[in-house]
Amino acid sequence: MYDAAGPVFCGDAIADPLTGLTAAALALTAPADGSGVLWDVAMAGVVAATLDAGPSAPAVAARPEGSGWMLDTPTGPVPVAVPQRRTVAGAAPAAGADTAAVLAAVGVPAQ
Repeated sequence: MYDAAGPVFCGDAIADPLTGLTAAALALTAPADGSGVLWDVAMAGVVAATLDAGPSAPAVAARPEGSGWMLDTPTGPVPVAVPQRRTVAGAAPAAGADTAAVLAAVGVPAQ
């Protein structure tokens, strides 16, 4: 992905679909007796594991240089966009606030 300053990190753009695929693959490992398994799948962990090229190709990090940021590559340094902090869009609802409505929508009786 590129912007006016050059390439930018896009790991967050692949985090959701990669985590969904990982969760789907893990769901296939559920016991045949129907007892189920609770998997805790962190998006950051999935992306980190996916982008890890192994010990022979260590991950490179952008570094500040002058008024911008540079990424060291095998062909030389490449300028990258300055990291931007994301602003919070608003308050999240309390955990479980929508559970009853979702269960009712899919026809599962609330307990």
